[in-house]
Amino acid sequence: MKNKFLSIIVLTLLIGGCSSNSIKSIYHTQAEWNARYKVPEYHENEEIIGEYDKSLAAKCKNGTFVGTLNKDLNVKSWKGVPFAKIPNRFERSVAPGDSDKVYQAFYFGKSAMQAWSESEKASQYPQSDIDCLSLCVYTSNNNKTNKPVLVYIHGGGWVNGGSSDPIYEGSLFSYYNPDVIVVDIQYRLNFMGMINLGIKDEYGEYIFSDYGEKFKNSTNNGLLDQVQALKWIKKNISSFGGDSNNITICGESAGCGSVFCLLTMESDPNCHYLEKEDNLFQKVIAMSGGINQGTTLKASEALTYAFLEDHPNVHTIKDIQDLPFEDLYEWRCKNSLYINYYILDGEVIPLDMFNSFNNYVDPDITLLTGSTSNEFAYYKLVMKPVIDSNPKYSFDNMCRSMFELVCGMGEGEYDFTPIEEFIEAANDYIKALNDSGFTDDNEKMKQFANDYSLQGFNYYLGLKDIARNGNVYAYTFDIPYDGSCRDLGAAHAVDCYYTFGNFDGNNGEGTNAQVEMSRKWQEIISNFCKNGNPSTSDLDWKKYSENYTCAYIGADKFEIRANWNKDRYDAFTRMVDSNEKLKYVAPWTSILGHIDHFK
Repeated sequence: MKNKFLSIIVLTLLIGGCSSNSIKSIYHTQAEWNARYKVPEYHENEEIIGEYDKSLAAKCKNGTFVGTLNKDLNVKSWKGVPFAKIPNRFERSVAPGDSDKVYQAFYFGKSAMQAWSESEKASQYPQSDIDCLSLCVYTSNNNKTNKPVLVYIHGGGWVNGGSSDPIYEGSLFSYYNPDVIVVDIQYRLNFMGMINLGIKDEYGEYIFSDYGEKFKNSTNNGLLDQVQALKWIKKNISSFGGDSNNITICGESAGCGSVFCLLTMESDPNCHYLEKEDNLFQKVIAMSGGINQGTTLKASEALTYAFLEDHPNVHTIKDIQDLPFEDLYEWRCKNSLYINYYILDGEVIPLDMFNSFNNYVDPDITLLTGSTSNEFAYYKLVMKPVIDSNPKYSFDNMCRSMFELVCGMGEGEYDFTPIEEFIEAANDYIKALNDSGFTDDNEKMKQFANDYSLQGFNYYLGLKDIARNGNVYAYTFDIPYDGSCRDLGAAHAVDCYYTFGNFDGNNGEGTNAQVEMSRKWQEIISNFCKNGNPSTSDLDWKKYSENYTCAYIGADKFEIRANWNKDRYDAFTRMVDSNEKLKYVAPWTSILGHIDHFK
C-alpha cells in the first residue's frame, strides 16, 4: 500500500534458541528476549577444501553444500544456499552454473535490498542488490527420503523480509513435523525487483535509450526469482531427502500474493515463464492475501519518475547500474511514498489477474486458503503515525472511506456510478452483516475493510477455484495477539507465530498453551503437505465446497463449521464480480484524500 506517510511495516515475530528435546517454549519474558536476541551475525559461506562431514552434505547441481546439525532438536539446516544468479541490476535471474565444488551452508545469505526498519530484522542484516538469491532448508535428522516439501515465501509488503528474520527459522517446525522438509526463499523486493523501465516519453520513445529485451522483465523480476527458486528446488531437493513431486508452496501476506501469482502464471496459457509441464508445485497454502495487490503499468511509472527526479544525471539504465549500492540504498530508505507491488505488465503477469484466475487455474492444484479474523486491525499499528497526525484520520474513518470509495462515492478515479448488480450485492452484504450481529455502522465498515483489504479475497478466490475442481479447504484463524498488541485481536500476521512456532516474548509470550496451539496448527499444514488434506485426528475437514465448510482455528478450540459466513461471502463475491474497482486495493492516498472531505 502506498502513500507519502506510510512505510510498510510488517510485525516481526521472532525466534530464539532451544535447550532440550522437550521443547515447550522459547523466551517467556521481554527481558529474557532482549538479553538473548540479536540480528544473526553475518559470515560468508566459503568453499571447503579438504575433509567435511558427509552426513551434512547435499550434492546439488551447483555444488555440494554442507549444513549444520542442531543437536538439541536433531534438525539439520542449510543456510544461504544460492539458487540463482543475477547478471546485473534489473536483469532477469538465471540458473546458477554447475559446479563440483564443496561449500559451507552455515550462514544466512544477504538480504535483498530494502529500507532499514526497527521491527524488520532482515532489513538490519547485510544486504545486496545482486547477491541476494538464496534459500534455507530445514529437515529432521531421521534419514527418511521422499519427504513432502513446504516452500515458504515470506511476506513484508513486497518491500521487506528475508530468510535471516528469525520468524522464518524452520527448526521447530521440522522438530515437531519430522516428515516434512521446510524451504524458505528470498527474492528481489520493490525497487530492485519490480520497477517499470519501459516507460516512454510524449513522442513514443523510451525514456531509457538502452531499454531492451533483457530489461523487459524488470517489472516482475521478484516473481521470476521465485520461479527460479522453484526450479532449483525441483532439481535438487531430493539431495536433502525431499520428494520433488510433492511440493507445496506457501506464503503469508505478500507471500500469499506471490503464491496466487505463481498459481495464475502456472495456469494461464498466455504465460510462458512458468509452464504447467514443469510440475514445480502440486499444492498451495494461501494465508491472508489475494490477487488484488498488483500495480498497474500506469501507476508503476510513479516510482521510476520519482527516481529520475532525484537523479538528474541518470539518462540510461546503465547509469543506474553503475551507481554505488549505497546511493540506491539511501534513496530507498528516504522514499516510502513510491512502492510497487508486482506489476500487471501483460508479460509475466496478466493484465487482468482476476480473469486469468477465474478461467485458467489448474484443476489438479489443491488449495488451502484462509485469513485471520480481524485482518485490518493490523493497520491500527501500521498507520499509527498517520492516525496520530490528524484526528480525522481515525481508524473508523479509514474503514468508512474505503467502503465509500469502492461504492462510487469518491472523486476522480473513484467517481463512478455502480451498476445495479453491485448495488444489489452490496445491500445483500450489509444484510448478511446485520444477520451476523454487526449492527453498528462503524463495525460494519471495519468488517468490510477486513474483507476488502485481505480476508474476503481469500474466500472469493476459494469460491472461484471451487467452480473448477472443488479441491479447496478454507479456514479462519482467530487466535489473538498477545502482549503489547493484545488490542489488535486476531489481526494480520499473527498466524506467523504459530506457523513456525516462534514467539518473541513481546507480542507472544510463548506460553505452553500457545505452543500447543502452534503444534496443532503445524499438524494441519504438515498433513496438507503430505496428502493434500489438512484433516487431523481432531478435525474431519471437509472441502469448502461442501456447505461452505471452514475450519475455525481459535484460542480455545479448533473445529469445523458448516455454512461459514455463506451469505456474506456469496454477496462479497458478487460485489467483486460486478465492480472493477474492487479488484485492486484503493491507494492509501485516495483513502486519506477522501477522509479530508468528511464533514
